[in-house]
Amino acid sequence: MHRRAWDEAGQVPGAVVTFLESLALQRMDRSLRSKQRASQFVARYRISDLLGQSQVIARIRERVVQYATTDATALITGATGTGKEIVAQSIHNLSARAQQPFIALNCGAFPDTLLESELFGYEEGAFTGARRGGKTGLIEAAHQGTLFLDEIAEMPLALQSRLLRVIQEREVVRLGSTEPVKVDVRIIAATHGALKARVDEGSFRADLFYRINVLTIVMPALSDRPADIPLLARHLLQLTRPDWSPADIEASLDAVLGLFAAYTWPGNVRELQNVIERLSMDLSIPGHSISPDHVIDVVPEMKALAQPQSLKGLGLQHEIEKVRTVFASFGGDRDKTCEALGISRTTLWRKLNQG
Repeated sequence: MHRRAWDEAGQVPGAVVTFLESLALQRMDRSLRSKQRASQFVARYRISDLLGQSQVIARIRERVVQYATTDATALITGATGTGKEIVAQSIHNLSARAQQPFIALNCGAFPDTLLESELFGYEEGAFTGARRGGKTGLIEAAHQGTLFLDEIAEMPLALQSRLLRVIQEREVVRLGSTEPVKVDVRIIAATHGALKARVDEGSFRADLFYRINVLTIVMPALSDRPADIPLLARHLLQLTRPDWSPADIEASLDAVLGLFAAYTWPGNVRELQNVIERLSMDLSIPGHSISPDHVIDVVPEMKALAQPQSLKGLGLQHEIEKVRTVFASFGGDRDKTCEALGISRTTLWRKLNQG
């Protein structure tokens, strides 16, 4: 830095030159860019967004609260559309890191070379086409916050070893650099597949698996918590039609909640959301109901479910669970439950009081 001093006559009798170490300048520049980028990353989901009254969801909420008290790495598993990122963001927002960045990256959405530069960043001139001044990687940008690595099973082996070092040594080295940078990052990973099977077949490092598998949450399929489907359907329709009253919402879904409860939902909550959005596009008049035929047009696989659902052939416990699920989906309406299941009120009463 070059400073000049003028005397009373306007002359320059001398100058002071201040020299700064180049590495110090690089660190200052890196810090400024990291702060600018970190402001873009905010977790919008909270534990209240994890909807459901089932016991399995209640247990997951308990774990979210518990896991938010620690900085240990966590692994969330579950099928696509079950809410893995909602859980990750909820943990972040309940933790001491809540005011710091939450950064999410889908490891399966980038080619190997691009994934490396996104995660670790690079210095100017690190490779052909590298941005002037280099680039801050997502690990650095998540400093003091949380890095959510979705579909971590898709991460290449070479990057797995580099990620392991980040977790163990709490430092990251940009591409084209030899200077490690200290980082304070909590890592939450997620996968829709069986990660242990990837370890057994050699496509995922065992040491990294055990480092990220400290805390675990297994997200249930929607078909494993059918009692939550009516609540979710009402909530999703309310989001789509915010001007509707609860009575309008209830009336619109009344005839199809039994179908929803009986369907397996292979796409889970995300599929339910898509179906609700498609159905609501045709509902321009508040209070207009959604018919079973309307639903079948959108999801043809539900056609077989439109007939009364016999309990014949089910085990006793499954019979009881099915009756209670359909009963809950109709808000406790006995007549509608009996019609959907093709049973008498006496049989309904007996099943509800069994177990």
